[in-house]
Amino acid sequence: METLVETEENEIKLVATEVTQAKMLASLRGKKDEELQGILRVLKAALHLAEFDISQEKVENIFDEYYDTHDLALFGFHASLRVRREGTNLSVTAKKLKGQERGQFSRSEHSQTLSEAQYAEYIRDGFRQIVELVFLDVVGKPLSLVLRVNNERRSFSLRRGNELYELALDLASFTNPKTGKMSDTQIEVEIEALNDAAKSKLGGIRRNLVDIVKTFDYSKESKYERGIKFFGLDKSRPQQWLKRLIEWWNSDIGLARLGIIVAVVGIAISIILALASIK
Repeated sequence: METLVETEENEIKLVATEVTQAKMLASLRGKKDEELQGILRVLKAALHLAEFDISQEKVENIFDEYYDTHDLALFGFHASLRVRREGTNLSVTAKKLKGQERGQFSRSEHSQTLSEAQYAEYIRDGFRQIVELVFLDVVGKPLSLVLRVNNERRSFSLRRGNELYELALDLASFTNPKTGKMSDTQIEVEIEALNDAAKSKLGGIRRNLVDIVKTFDYSKESKYERGIKFFGLDKSRPQQWLKRLIEWWNSDIGLARLGIIVAVVGIAISIILALASIK
């Protein structure tokens, strides 16, 4: 089995405005390619203005499955565990958020290519090995499937001097594996810095691009977070104050303090009863 390889992801995320989203969804019945090419022309024109060389388009169908604890602990601290299928390739990636500005994300990633047998083994033990290595806050909590994402991706390589990026236009839909319910198509643009020279310029590109491409806004969330919120799964998570109360209650300190409280209340009741009998 290959070991997990640690890298860092730095990218811009833009999501379609409500007007663009509605227009795009209306076009899916017959003019999807025409609408897509229109969006791509605007993006490429904006990038050409910034003196980027753009490669030929590559189209991929990507199938992602996301795993989390029963109380969505990874979602709670902006992390995720994703298993991805691209053609015959299968991989697992554990992501943790390191920093975020409007529309710009920096994450640590631990990735590993998988065989079907390795994937099945991870599922059986709740991804325990990865949790113990990457997600120390949830050690002891098995991960199970909570979200599926189908993504039709159009991607391009961008180069400007010694800077190297990847531009991706994603048409993604979410599926709740427990209910089978599916979302409408969600439109997202990602620009990922692929080398150090690009990472230092990503913020400037983010600010300039959204000023030019008026059909998109800055994204505040990952696909995983948007999928969880789309189905309202985050609303079933225990409130943080309740979680802390339960954890305190179950701790040795909580039980000890509870014993003291019970004893004090018992003494108080005894005193009250004694005073009442004197009267």
